[in-house]
Amino acid sequence: MATQTSKLRRALPASIFLALGATAAYLMDMTTFVFKYEQPSASGFISHGNGDKTAILRSFHWISPLDEVFRDVTVGFAPTTLGYDLISRWQMFSFMVDIGIMYQIHAFEGLRKGVGMPVSTPAFLATLAQVGGGGIFVPIYWFLNIVFGVPVGKSKANVEARTIDIPKAWIYTLGVLVFHYVPIPYMFAAPSLDERHWWTWAWQLYPVRITMLYYFVRAIGSVIPLPLPRSQPTSRKNYQKHLLWMMSPFILMSAAAWSYILFFCPYPLSTVFWAQPLSDANVFNTGTFNERMRRTLIFDQWFCFGTMLLWILWNVKNLGQGVIMALQGVVLTAIAGPGAAMGIVWWIRERQAMG
Repeated sequence: MATQTSKLRRALPASIFLALGATAAYLMDMTTFVFKYEQPSASGFISHGNGDKTAILRSFHWISPLDEVFRDVTVGFAPTTLGYDLISRWQMFSFMVDIGIMYQIHAFEGLRKGVGMPVSTPAFLATLAQVGGGGIFVPIYWFLNIVFGVPVGKSKANVEARTIDIPKAWIYTLGVLVFHYVPIPYMFAAPSLDERHWWTWAWQLYPVRITMLYYFVRAIGSVIPLPLPRSQPTSRKNYQKHLLWMMSPFILMSAAAWSYILFFCPYPLSTVFWAQPLSDANVFNTGTFNERMRRTLIFDQWFCFGTMLLWILWNVKNLGQGVIMALQGVVLTAIAGPGAAMGIVWWIRERQAMG
């Protein structure tokens, strides 16, 4: 267990992640949506540019405070999932698919044998990120991971403390598949706009649903055998194979989504993934709402995956190795997309750190 002194020693340099989160908060400008615009769900429907309207669900979780909070969040997804901001739709499709890999890694980090709160409870910050923006809260997670997690080291005790509980990781992987990945195609391509809106609700709170499934499966597994690994791999080679087996499907999905964008997106990638200036920063109407939301989601993606690469490199002790890994991340991002790239680079670092 890390001493308070060692935590403080790690916290001081890691505070750069807090500064990056604050920068994201400034650029994403979430307060403008709260204070300058009418409450998105106040009218009870989502208006489209062609005059059509989609009714906003009033109840989904049947828990009034939750429905009240996430009702406006679902409206924020409307320009992309309902298709009336076609440029942002391409960016968000990539971003949404990639988020699954990031959360899978959060879950794996929380299953290291020597880790404690708050890293062991990834659902908390991930849920805040759904409400307040991943670009703001994900850097905070990386900060907490550095301070309260298990640093990379070659001693036997350190390697043991960093070992991920593989049987539990398989349960989390199942949860990520069911509650994160399954809703995404329906959010973007369900036949009707009402169905897309429903699936947007279904995707909300996915970290909480995954956690509930995790404890449910563990409870069932304690009574009856389930077709999941029940014991920790006995060799490092098998340990690494399990990590690769769990991550490969999600990495391939992210790479496939990125390839689809590269080959079929009708807009320049600079338009899709680079935040464009607002036409008028002093106007607060439906048109500028869509513009601002597009910029916010682009910054969201930048800070989620930019800080993720920095965090992966954080514990690389050898400068040359760190430079090589950074270049791998950049090149893989261009080829396979940010989610697939970060998944691959994290696995490489894990393999090097654990032996």
